Amino acid sequence: MPGEISLKPCPFCGGTAAIVRGCKALTIRWQFKVYCTRCQVRQPLHKTRCGAVAEWNRRAKLVVDSQTVINRPSTKYHRK
Repeated sequence: MPGEISLKPCPFCGGTAAIVRGCKALTIRWQFKVYCTRCQVRQPLHKTRCGAVAEWNRRAKLVVDSQTVINRPSTKYHRK
């Protein structure tokens, strides 16, 4: 469907994500959250559907590549 917002898989278990509409107590506005259908991890409610999806799809960037970590000598157990 055109304009469909796609959700990335769960960052913890790789399960399928779903978006639900909910309402906080004492409010009359609908809010949205995304949750994993496998491990049930979920995010807080967001005011917009796009905001909930954008936060779910955001992933931390890898700061150090694996070769740097592998080739670096350990200072914790290194004797001087």
